[in-house]
Amino acid sequence: MIADDHPIVLDGLRALIQSDARFQVVGQAATGQSALELIDRLSPAIAIVDLNMPVLRGIDVIDAATARGIATKVIVLAASATDSEIYSVIRAGAVGLVLKEAAAATLLECLSTVAAGGAWLPDNIVREAMGREQRRLLAWEEILRTLTPRERELADQVAMGRSNKAVARALSLSEGTVKVHLNNIFRKAGVGNRTELARLMPATRRNTHSA
Repeated sequence: MIADDHPIVLDGLRALIQSDARFQVVGQAATGQSALELIDRLSPAIAIVDLNMPVLRGIDVIDAATARGIATKVIVLAASATDSEIYSVIRAGAVGLVLKEAAAATLLECLSTVAAGGAWLPDNIVREAMGREQRRLLAWEEILRTLTPRERELADQVAMGRSNKAVARALSLSEGTVKVHLNNIFRKAGVGNRTELARLMPATRRNTHSA
Protein backbone atom coordinates (compact mmCIF):
# COMPACT_ATOMS: atom_id res chain seq x y z
CA MET A 1 0.00 0.00 0.00
CA ILE A 2 1.34 3.44 -0.89
CA ALA A 3 0.39 6.84 0.53
CA ASP A 4 1.45 10.32 -0.55
CA ASP A 5 -0.49 13.56 -0.87
CA HIS A 6 1.16 14.48 -4.19
CA PRO A 7 -0.59 12.77 -7.16
CA ILE A 8 2.54 12.78 -9.34
CA VAL A 9 4.61 11.14 -6.60
CA LEU A 10 1.85 8.62 -5.94
CA ASP A 11 1.58 7.69 -9.61
CA GLY A 12 5.37 7.43 -9.84
CA LEU A 13 5.51 5.13 -6.83
CA ARG A 14 2.85 2.86 -8.29
CA ALA A 15 4.60 2.66 -11.67
CA LEU A 16 7.98 1.97 -10.06
CA ILE A 17 6.71 -0.75 -7.74
CA GLN A 18 4.52 -2.39 -10.38
CA SER A 19 7.56 -2.60 -12.65
CA ASP A 20 9.04 -5.16 -10.25
CA ALA A 21 7.29 -8.54 -10.52
CA ARG A 22 8.01 -9.28 -6.85
CA PHE A 23 5.59 -6.60 -5.66
CA GLN A 24 1.99 -5.59 -6.24
CA VAL A 25 0.30 -2.34 -5.19
CA VAL A 26 -2.99 -3.26 -3.52
CA GLY A 27 -4.07 0.24 -2.54
CA GLN A 28 -3.10 3.89 -2.53
CA ALA A 29 -4.08 6.88 -0.43
CA ALA A 30 -3.60 10.66 -0.49
CA THR A 31 -4.09 11.36 3.25
CA GLY A 32 -2.85 9.78 6.43
CA GLN A 33 -6.38 8.91 7.50
CA SER A 34 -7.08 7.13 4.22
CA ALA A 35 -3.76 5.32 4.53
CA LEU A 36 -4.66 4.05 8.00
CA GLU A 37 -8.08 2.91 6.82
CA LEU A 38 -6.52 0.98 3.92
CA ILE A 39 -3.90 -0.60 6.17
CA ASP A 40 -6.64 -1.60 8.59
CA ARG A 41 -8.85 -3.05 5.84
CA LEU A 42 -6.28 -4.65 3.54
CA SER A 43 -3.50 -5.61 6.00
CA PRO A 44 -0.81 -5.24 3.30
CA ALA A 45 2.58 -6.83 3.99
CA ILE A 46 4.23 -3.42 3.55
CA ALA A 47 3.00 0.18 3.54
CA ILE A 48 5.01 3.05 2.10
CA VAL A 49 3.83 6.18 3.88
CA ASP A 50 4.86 9.78 3.27
CA LEU A 51 6.16 11.49 6.40
CA ASN A 52 4.04 14.62 5.96
CA MET A 53 0.45 14.13 4.84
CA PRO A 54 -2.88 15.84 5.56
CA VAL A 55 -5.10 14.70 8.45
CA LEU A 56 -2.59 12.21 9.90
CA ARG A 57 1.18 12.40 9.54
CA GLY A 58 3.30 9.34 8.86
CA ILE A 59 4.16 8.84 12.52
CA ASP A 60 0.48 9.08 13.47
CA VAL A 61 -0.33 6.33 10.99
CA ILE A 62 2.39 4.10 12.47
CA ASP A 63 1.23 4.79 16.03
CA ALA A 64 -2.40 4.04 15.20
CA ALA A 65 -1.57 0.87 13.25
CA THR A 66 0.62 -0.38 16.10
CA ALA A 67 -2.11 0.35 18.64
CA ARG A 68 -4.53 -1.74 16.57
CA GLY A 69 -2.11 -4.64 16.42
CA ILE A 70 -1.72 -4.49 12.63
CA ALA A 71 1.32 -6.43 11.42
CA THR A 72 1.96 -4.28 8.32
CA LYS A 73 5.59 -3.18 8.05
CA VAL A 74 5.87 0.56 7.45
CA ILE A 75 8.45 2.31 5.31
CA VAL A 76 8.54 6.08 5.68
CA LEU A 77 9.17 8.19 2.60
CA ALA A 78 10.36 11.75 3.23
CA ALA A 79 11.44 14.77 1.21
CA SER A 80 13.55 15.65 4.25
CA ALA A 81 13.49 14.71 7.91
CA THR A 82 14.68 16.42 11.07
CA ASP A 83 16.42 14.57 13.90
CA SER A 84 13.17 14.70 15.85
CA GLU A 85 11.18 13.19 12.99
CA ILE A 86 13.70 10.41 12.39
CA TYR A 87 13.78 9.65 16.11
CA SER A 88 9.99 9.62 16.30
CA VAL A 89 9.26 7.34 13.34
CA ILE A 90 11.90 4.81 14.35
CA ARG A 91 10.71 4.76 17.95
CA ALA A 92 7.17 4.32 16.60
CA GLY A 93 8.24 1.21 14.70
CA ALA A 94 9.11 2.17 11.12
CA VAL A 95 11.31 -0.50 9.53
CA GLY A 96 12.40 1.61 6.60
CA LEU A 97 13.31 5.22 5.85
CA VAL A 98 13.88 6.44 2.31
CA LEU A 99 14.49 10.05 1.26
CA LYS A 100 12.73 11.15 -1.91
CA GLU A 101 16.00 12.35 -3.36
CA ALA A 102 17.27 8.74 -3.43
CA ALA A 103 17.46 6.79 -6.68
CA ALA A 104 14.45 4.70 -7.66
CA ALA A 105 16.53 1.54 -7.26
CA THR A 106 17.05 2.44 -3.59
CA LEU A 107 13.34 2.18 -2.86
CA LEU A 108 13.10 -1.21 -4.57
CA GLU A 109 16.13 -2.42 -2.62
CA CYS A 110 14.50 -1.16 0.57
CA LEU A 111 11.29 -3.02 -0.29
CA SER A 112 13.22 -6.21 -0.97
CA THR A 113 15.09 -5.95 2.34
CA VAL A 114 11.94 -5.28 4.35
CA ALA A 115 10.01 -8.05 2.58
CA ALA A 116 12.79 -10.45 3.56
CA GLY A 117 12.39 -9.49 7.22
CA GLY A 118 15.14 -6.89 7.45
CA ALA A 119 15.17 -3.16 8.11
CA TRP A 120 16.29 -0.30 5.86
CA LEU A 121 17.53 2.45 8.16
CA PRO A 122 20.62 4.01 6.53
CA ASP A 123 23.32 4.34 9.16
CA ASN A 124 24.65 7.61 7.74
CA ILE A 125 21.22 9.19 8.25
CA VAL A 126 19.80 7.40 11.26
CA ARG A 127 22.72 6.88 13.65
CA GLU A 128 23.72 10.52 13.90
CA ALA A 129 20.13 11.75 14.12
CA MET A 130 19.28 9.25 16.85
CA GLY A 131 22.43 10.18 18.76
CA ARG A 132 21.71 13.90 18.62
CA GLU A 133 18.10 13.41 19.67
CA GLN A 134 19.09 11.11 22.52
CA ARG A 135 21.53 13.75 23.78
CA ARG A 136 18.75 16.31 23.54
CA LEU A 137 16.54 14.02 25.61
CA LEU A 138 19.17 13.65 28.32
CA ALA A 139 19.81 17.41 28.37
CA TRP A 140 16.08 18.10 28.64
CA GLU A 141 15.75 15.66 31.54
CA GLU A 142 18.45 17.65 33.34
CA ILE A 143 16.50 20.86 32.75
CA LEU A 144 13.27 19.25 33.96
CA ARG A 145 14.89 18.46 37.31
CA THR A 146 15.32 22.19 37.90
CA LEU A 147 11.69 23.06 37.14
CA THR A 148 8.83 23.21 39.63
CA PRO A 149 5.70 21.10 38.94
CA ARG A 150 3.89 24.23 37.69
CA GLU A 151 6.80 25.14 35.42
CA ARG A 152 6.71 21.64 33.97
CA GLU A 153 3.04 22.10 33.19
CA LEU A 154 3.82 25.33 31.38
CA ALA A 155 6.69 23.71 29.49
CA ASP A 156 4.29 21.05 28.24
CA GLN A 157 1.91 23.78 27.09
CA VAL A 158 4.75 25.50 25.22
CA ALA A 159 5.59 22.15 23.60
CA MET A 160 2.04 22.06 22.25
CA GLY A 161 2.54 25.47 20.65
CA ARG A 162 -0.06 27.25 22.75
CA SER A 163 -0.08 31.02 23.22
CA ASN A 164 0.23 32.67 26.63
CA LYS A 165 -3.50 33.34 26.55
CA ALA A 166 -4.29 29.70 25.79
CA VAL A 167 -1.88 28.51 28.48
CA ALA A 168 -3.45 30.85 31.02
CA ARG A 169 -6.90 29.52 30.16
CA ALA A 170 -5.80 25.88 30.29
CA LEU A 171 -4.08 26.23 33.66
CA SER A 172 -6.48 28.78 35.20
CA LEU A 173 -3.78 31.41 35.55
CA SER A 174 -3.48 35.05 34.58
CA GLU A 175 -1.40 35.90 31.53
CA GLY A 176 0.92 37.86 33.79
CA THR A 177 1.56 34.79 35.93
CA VAL A 178 2.20 32.73 32.82
CA LYS A 179 4.83 35.26 31.69
CA VAL A 180 6.55 35.12 35.08
CA HIS A 181 6.70 31.32 34.99
CA LEU A 182 7.94 31.34 31.39
CA ASN A 183 10.73 33.76 32.25
CA ASN A 184 11.77 31.46 35.10
CA ILE A 185 11.78 28.50 32.70
CA PHE A 186 13.82 30.42 30.13
CA ARG A 187 16.35 31.38 32.81
CA LYS A 188 16.73 27.83 34.10
CA ALA A 189 17.02 26.43 30.57
CA GLY A 190 19.48 29.12 29.52
CA VAL A 191 17.36 30.37 26.63
CA GLY A 192 15.76 33.67 25.72
CA ASN A 193 12.42 32.75 24.16
CA ARG A 194 9.92 30.04 23.22
CA THR A 195 11.66 29.16 19.97
CA GLU A 196 14.96 28.48 21.70
CA LEU A 197 13.16 26.48 24.39
CA ALA A 198 11.40 24.36 21.76
CA ARG A 199 14.75 23.52 20.18
CA LEU A 200 15.85 21.98 23.48
CA MET A 201 12.82 19.73 23.74
CA PRO A 202 13.17 16.17 22.46
CA ALA A 203 10.81 14.74 19.88
CA THR A 204 8.82 12.87 22.52
CA ARG A 205 7.71 16.18 24.08
CA ARG A 206 7.21 18.39 21.06
CA ASN A 207 3.88 18.56 19.25
CA THR A 208 4.70 17.63 15.65
CA HIS A 209 1.42 19.19 14.45
CA SER A 210 2.30 22.72 15.52
CA ALA A 211 5.39 23.33 13.39
